[in-house]
Amino acid sequence: MTNRFESRTGGILFTVLIATALLLVAVIVGWLAFRLDGALGHGPLPSDRSGKETYVLTIVTAFLGIVAGGAALVATALVRETASRYVWLFYSIVGVLVLLLLLTPLRPYGNDSWIGLPEFIVTVPAKLVFGVMLGALLFTIGDVQRQVSRLVRFRRRIDMPGPGAPVTSTATRGLPGQFTPAAWRSLWHMQEEARRFEHAFVGTEHLLLAIIRDPRSVAAMTVTSAGLDLDSVRSQAESILGRRGSLVTGTGGLTRRCQRVIEQAARVARESNNRRVSTGHLLQSLVAQVEDAAAQILISAGLTPEQVEAEVKRIGPDAEETSHPSSS
Repeated sequence: MTNRFESRTGGILFTVLIATALLLVAVIVGWLAFRLDGALGHGPLPSDRSGKETYVLTIVTAFLGIVAGGAALVATALVRETASRYVWLFYSIVGVLVLLLLLTPLRPYGNDSWIGLPEFIVTVPAKLVFGVMLGALLFTIGDVQRQVSRLVRFRRRIDMPGPGAPVTSTATRGLPGQFTPAAWRSLWHMQEEARRFEHAFVGTEHLLLAIIRDPRSVAAMTVTSAGLDLDSVRSQAESILGRRGSLVTGTGGLTRRCQRVIEQAARVARESNNRRVSTGHLLQSLVAQVEDAAAQILISAGLTPEQVEAEVKRIGPDAEETSHPSSS
């Protein structure tokens, strides 16, 4: 997905607006946390709050921390998606100001605030909120995520056979239909693509990279026969995946859309009286998902679902059997 703001001024203004809104959220949430803490009382006298009231204040305070971190993640995603070239400006504005709020000296009880700052800014509750927000921002930076991923030796595996596994392996259970050896290799390769980008999911962009990885596959031959350049398609898919950064959270495995594409490919193969699902059928099913980012790469280059269907039928799935000897 490209930047929605083509002009430099529009992108900068949008970025500054989102950064300002996030800072406003930080101030409001910090003030609320300060007031909640004050409701419990300070000084030598005991608090007059009941146990039930104290527990409610505890839950609300925890919720404010979630709001602070969530607001930082949402704001960062908005800037990355809409004005990605100005992400550095967003980090500079928010990161520097929130860090300054964290570094201001705390106010000892009964003393005046440092240089006359609002009282809530120099108290522990507000600083904890600012710390949560800054931490959430730091972990949206791709390089930080990659380093954390390596540190914890993050690995995700889904139930598919390795490159040398026979196509009749029990690992095929749970996936629809039977696949040509080249299609199985593509399903394995899409896992490798996900690991290469350190994503905790396998999506349609990973699948697109996998099915065009070998220029002798039916999918790759179909793309090139339509006049598209494989390197250009690959570069665009990698660009989309690269902008998402390293995603080290999630349930792992196939995304729902990618699962639907594979299931639809099996139906396409059956309807065309083919015993096995080829990379061409996977491509045909993928291009049919016109709202999907991976499909839009191909469609925007002039490849239509009708062209793919006609070319896959012309080439035939048997082309992969002759080009790729089956592993045993």
